[in-house]
This record gives sequence, structure tokens and C-alpha cells, in this order.
Amino acid sequence: MPGFEQSLATSIGDLLSARAIADRRAATDRCASRLRRDGVDLVGYTMHEVVDDMDAAREALGIDRLLLYSESYGTRLAQIYAHRHREHVARSVMVGVNPPGRFIWEAAQLDTVLLEYGRLCTQDPACRANTPDLPAAVSRVVHDMPTRWGPFPIHRGVVLLAAFQLLFSQESAPLVLDAFVDADQGDASGLAALSLVAGYQLTQFDLVFGDMFAKGSVDFDSVRGRPEAFDPPGSIMGAPMSSVFWTAVTASGGWPIVRPADHAATTPASDVETLLIGGTLDVSTPAVYARRELLPQLSPGHQVIFRNAGHNDLWEFQGDAYARLVGGFFASGAVDTTGFASQSISLHGTWTLALLAKLVVAAGVLLLATLAFGGWKLSRRLRRT
Repeated sequence: MPGFEQSLATSIGDLLSARAIADRRAATDRCASRLRRDGVDLVGYTMHEVVDDMDAAREALGIDRLLLYSESYGTRLAQIYAHRHREHVARSVMVGVNPPGRFIWEAAQLDTVLLEYGRLCTQDPACRANTPDLPAAVSRVVHDMPTRWGPFPIHRGVVLLAAFQLLFSQESAPLVLDAFVDADQGDASGLAALSLVAGYQLTQFDLVFGDMFAKGSVDFDSVRGRPEAFDPPGSIMGAPMSSVFWTAVTASGGWPIVRPADHAATTPASDVETLLIGGTLDVSTPAVYARRELLPQLSPGHQVIFRNAGHNDLWEFQGDAYARLVGGFFASGAVDTTGFASQSISLHGTWTLALLAKLVVAAGVLLLATLAFGGWKLSRRLRRT
């Protein structure tokens, strides 16, 4: 979707403005019209068609029953596959689980994780000494973000989008949280670094937006799709990913809202033996959604929630123990969590975005000074000859 990507690049200065949202909607509509003129069926390859292809591959390989392992978006495919092809599923493991209706990122889920980081901060002496109230510090910066650090611009929408993505892992989360705390205390250098790097990456986005809209629009509804729904009053950070991407799709727009005939808005009951794996710091697919909306529909169903694990931390959490958990479940249905150690988290590290920004600037100044001194020495030599 070149038009959509171009609209992102040209609105980097304020991704969340009404004008930028309108531009992305118009770009999405133009792209949909162009694809239709080119003979592309925009409703021809939904998640259900993906599942049909999966089953065709299973049949071609001569496999009778599958052990399904899925992550994030893939967990939706696993749910649909188990519903449509129950006889071919032995057991299913879903990691970072996405129940029906949850492709749309919401402000409440991000706020919940930020509040949990706040609780962890009060237990971390270094973090507690840096700020008495982490969520409040983040909220103040979100709602009154500086626009510059020296000569470097700070683009609010870019910063919030990057912050959300960095919160996918508890390893990168402290970088962004420190940057917000530093900015709350008057040092916006970390935000400037985040804005600069993330702004460049946004122009190089490798996400296939048309594919995302074709599959993810199954969860769209007109109330949740309004821009104000993604930045409600009192929210700490809102839902920046949805504010940027899902506001581009509207019920009356050019991109179709695709809901196959056998689409289930809620999770259908399943007797496939299933293990759900989640983390307490998952901003994308909170474990509470799976516990409330999916687990009650599974019989037998099991859930393991790792403390202090984010979305991207789940894939191979604590290596050997994780392999034993998943392998053991596939082999016998047993849920063995005995090998996992308590997962600690440090929220205030030595390396921060603010420090890195200052080091980069210092290196640049030193380089310029070195070049200037070298030029001066060269000019003196030339004058003597």
C-alpha cells in the first residue's frame, strides 16, 4: 500500500492529528479503489482462506492429526483451524493469545500494563529513587510532551508509537520508561533519540498493511474505530498503534470490513486439549483476555501466565524449561512448570536513551572539532609552503 506508507512518512510531525488520520483514511480508500481496478479481490484471502490452505498442506503431506503451535496472530488461525477441522487436531499450544475481537489494541490494556510497571517500580530501589510514581510521570509527558531537545525535534506521535512497540519486551521497556521519567524531570534527550530513530524506521516499515487490514478488520466495529476511543480521558498513554493504523479503516470507507459467513464474534466451545501461555506485562495480547474469554470455552484447557514477561518475551521463555513445558504438553497433555525460575526485572539500567543521545551528540561535536582542528593545521601548513 504505497499510498498509505507515503501518508505515514509525510505526517511524521504529528501522526495523531485529525488531518493525519484523514490523510491515512483517504490513502487507504484510494489504495482499495486502485486494487479493485487492477482486479484484486480484497475479500478473497481472509484468515479462513489461510486456514483452508493450512489444511490443504496437511492433506498433501499425509498428516492425519496436527500438534498446533501458534503465536500472537497465529493463535487466531489455530482457533479457527480447531473449529473447522477438529478431527485433525491432537493438541494445541497458543502463545500470546489473541481471542476473537482483540486485534484492535485498546487504551485500557496498555494502561493496565503501565500500572503494573508502576507497581514493580515501587519494589525496585533504583527505579523508586528515580520517580515516586512511574505511571503519573509517563502520563504527564504523554499529555504535555516537549517538542524539541536543542536542535532536535520531538514528534509526539512517533514517540508514542515507538514506546508502545518497545513495551512489547521487558528487556526494552526500561529504555522507554526511563526516557519518559527523564523528560518529566526536564531532560528530553531520550525522547529526541526515540523520535529520531523511530521516525526513520517508520519510513522503512515492512508491515504489509493491506494484509493486516484484510485479516484484522474482522474485529472492526464503528464505536471502537473512532479516534477518540483510542485516547480516552484519563488514559495514561492511549492506544497509539490503533490510533495510527486502525483509524484508517471505517465502516463506510473503501477498504471492506471482511467477516466470513462462519465467523464467530466470540470464541466457540472446543474440546481440543489446549495450553494457553501469556505474560503479566503483555501490552499486545494481555493474558487476562485469554483467561476470561477463551479459557472457559476450552475443555480441557490450561493456562500458564509468566510473571514479568512481555509479548515478545514469551516465545522461548527460559529456554530449557519452556521446551519441557511445550514438549511435555504435546507428548502427554501434562503441564510441567517446575523448571521455571522467578523472573526478575530491572527498571532503571545504566544505559538509557538520554545517555545514548548525549554520547552521540558529544561524539558528533568531537568529530566536528577534530575536523576543524585538522583543517586549521592543514591551512597553516599550506600557508608556510
